[in-house]
Amino acid sequence: SLLQWSNWSTCNTSNGYGFTNRTRYLGDKCYTEQKQCYVYKAPLWNVFNAVSLQGNSIFLNLQIYPTFIKPSIVSLEFEYFLPPFFTFISDSVVQHFVKNQSNRLRYSFNGNFTYSDSFNYNFTATYNNSLCPISGVFILEIPLMLSLQVETEKRERIVRTFQKQVECFNNPKIPVSPNQEFLKETYGRGIYWDEYNNHTYVCMSQHYPSTKPVCYFSDDEGYLWTAMDFIFGVIAYWFLNTIIPIIRLSSI
Repeated sequence: SLLQWSNWSTCNTSNGYGFTNRTRYLGDKCYTEQKQCYVYKAPLWNVFNAVSLQGNSIFLNLQIYPTFIKPSIVSLEFEYFLPPFFTFISDSVVQHFVKNQSNRLRYSFNGNFTYSDSFNYNFTATYNNSLCPISGVFILEIPLMLSLQVETEKRERIVRTFQKQVECFNNPKIPVSPNQEFLKETYGRGIYWDEYNNHTYVCMSQHYPSTKPVCYFSDDEGYLWTAMDFIFGVIAYWFLNTIIPIIRLSSI
């Protein structure tokens, strides 16, 4: 009698298109069925993030290319957190990205994607050194957060940070503005972890009036942390061999 089909074999490829098969028997005869299959292999994306600062102008270019060759349904989202001492000028978005919120540099894409497609994003902004959080030389940081998923594969989350040494010549000012039209994109609200640089960003909403600066990062040797307004103090935990301070912020 004709037996049931066996389970499909593992896709015979390490990356890309291959074949899988199954068998069943009729008496002493073996019948084989074969079909094409595909295996995704990490990393699924190549990400290039280029930022340049020329005088008081900043130019940014983000490019994202797939490593997979099979046409696939993808979900992609990225967001830049621009410091409030920058004034946003313009940007260009391709590949049918949708801006999720008008006052944030946050974009998303959901749809079919092939190996010949790519994402290319640009924006420009101007830098105002009179709005720096501290006077003198400091490291300007612009974090980028990416979330990417292909079909039912595991979602990838990437955090990268552009760093540039800049100098402020005027008296430092609190990076909060009562003018709601002033650059609303900021480092963001809450806590953000940069796994590449082992930094933690802690920020409160720029819409809260405060006598304290609103954003800090964890590698400043505690110099700026002492100025932060907090309730319970520091809770430390161990992550990737690095102690990360977590601050519970007040909203004054």
